[in-house]
Amino acid sequence: MEDIAERAANFGWNITVLDIPNDANDVFSTTKNLLKHYGEISLDHIRKHAKTYVNTQTRAAQDSIQLYSCLWASLSDEGKSKVNVHRSDYHIGEQRVGALLLKVIIRESHIDTNATISHIRTQLSSLDTYLPTIGHDIGKLNDYVTSLHDALLARGEVSNDLLINLFKGYKASSDRRFVAYIEKKEEDYEDGSTAISPHQLMTLAKNRYEVLVEKGLWNAPSAEEEKIMALEATIKKLQGARGANRNTKKQSPQNTNKKNEKKRSSNKSDDLPSWVFEKLKPGESKTKTVNGKKWYFCDHHGRWTRHTTEKCKKTGINEEKTKTNQENIKYSTRSSKLAKAMNAIAEEDDE
Repeated sequence: MEDIAERAANFGWNITVLDIPNDANDVFSTTKNLLKHYGEISLDHIRKHAKTYVNTQTRAAQDSIQLYSCLWASLSDEGKSKVNVHRSDYHIGEQRVGALLLKVIIRESHIDTNATISHIRTQLSSLDTYLPTIGHDIGKLNDYVTSLHDALLARGEVSNDLLINLFKGYKASSDRRFVAYIEKKEEDYEDGSTAISPHQLMTLAKNRYEVLVEKGLWNAPSAEEEKIMALEATIKKLQGARGANRNTKKQSPQNTNKKNEKKRSSNKSDDLPSWVFEKLKPGESKTKTVNGKKWYFCDHHGRWTRHTTEKCKKTGINEEKTKTNQENIKYSTRSSKLAKAMNAIAEEDDE
């Protein structure tokens, strides 16, 4: 559409064939440009206007042929096949009409109904979800909004909520400085201290975005975030040093005995035959003899043992209770997590 508008301006097609009079029979009535208001002008209305110059020795008739040739040359083979099905819609008799072809191309390129208008309005109200999909690029968001707004205007519609939708979309940005800037503009607008149009807001937002990017401040960490990052690095360093110290320390006799005891316990379990760990089958007796030895299924251990459930001393069973939900609650902020980790490291070092 932009390419055709540029060509039309260079060759003067707007005045002769693209500016459609509201009264098709009165060439001096007010007009609407087909490129800008294609959604408001019907095919029949364009046809009525075209009949006033088709097959005449006029500049309009010549321009109509030029427009037709330009449009037809711009179509792909697939596009020509799709449009050619509706040949009668862009012909008056045997004469090809440029304005009619343009309308048919627009009609066949996308659905042009009330549902389209509703969809466009939905897209404008969802700028906050669209922004993350384009990498929070404010320039791209502005281009997107402009195209949607132009599509509404072409259909004779307006958006009364455009400014509100823009504020909503911009505040979904990933950069806190930019969001703070937009929130200030919104407060000034709501207080009535500053009057601002959607176009002005879009210009201000884009300028602010470009300045932040140029200075390297877009999504840059704040002073507080830098402190947290430094604290994280310190924690990792302390944890690494603590791990190295633990490896160099000699184990106490008590710890050595416990370790050996666990090792013996582990080795004892490893020496048991695999059937010992098989679960008790439904209806199966809890007592059986294997190789002349009696075995009992212990409910506490959950496997076959040499003792009954009643005589079980629960040796080796971990009876540690599950921690309560209150003990498992995580801190809500990174700072509190880091502070707790630092305190834990300090307490262990004191021991």
